[in-house]
Amino acid sequence: MKFEIDLNKLNDDELELIVQLKKRGMLNIGELAICPKCSSYQVIRNGKRKSRYKTKQRYKCKSCNYKFTLNPSKNRYPSDIRNFVIKSKLSLRKTRDEVNKRFNINMSHVTVLSIKKLG
Repeated sequence: MKFEIDLNKLNDDELELIVQLKKRGMLNIGELAICPKCSSYQVIRNGKRKSRYKTKQRYKCKSCNYKFTLNPSKNRYPSDIRNFVIKSKLSLRKTRDEVNKRFNINMSHVTVLSIKKLG
């Protein structure tokens, strides 16, 4: 079921309930951004952060001026590249050569080692 809520028409208690439900993952609201620093719902879009593989929406809190990204990625390389490196039975340098050729990127053998260690 989909419905729209105008956040400007809610009182403070209702907003706090929505914020708490969103933080606990009990409320699935795609674009409801909540400031991770001050827990304010008064955020605006503030550009995009581009990486080699994807683009993420940036936000700015109107209350504390904190700039943030929702669900920041902890891995530089996408899961298909990481899975290939982890499953590879080749040496580090041969794995590096295969990754660089297959995915058209420039990865070092040290990066291959750290991906294998961390999983």
